[in-house]
Amino acid sequence: MELWKKLGILTLALICLGVGVVAFELLFSVPGCANQEYTLEAVSDSTTFTLHSDSNEPTHSLELEVSGDVNGEAKFTISVSDTSIHFRGYELQKDSTGYKYDGDWYQNHVIVTYEPENVTSGSLLITYKFYHL
Repeated sequence: MELWKKLGILTLALICLGVGVVAFELLFSVPGCANQEYTLEAVSDSTTFTLHSDSNEPTHSLELEVSGDVNGEAKFTISVSDTSIHFRGYELQKDSTGYKYDGDWYQNHVIVTYEPENVTSGSLLITYKFYHL
């Protein structure tokens, strides 16, 4: 095979590889989703609040992380409605406060319920991101 044909085939292969990399990045990148934060400073009080997506696009998953500290124990639940039987509950404990949910979620909001037990101080930071189709 002549040298110019080999160079032509090599060039074509590199172009195809570049197009493949760009297509992969476009296909698996998630446009319009950014980390959002909510700080829960009144950790001694029970509260329920709703976190919303910053987009109206359909949601397919949620990443939510709780970090910080409390000087007691607390229950933390996430759900899609006040009457939902499908919820996820977690217990936060002194010196081990931290929780991460990363999974399917098909709503543009999440309802968070926080119920402290013998907590008098601390603070919690909730970092969350809705992933859209």
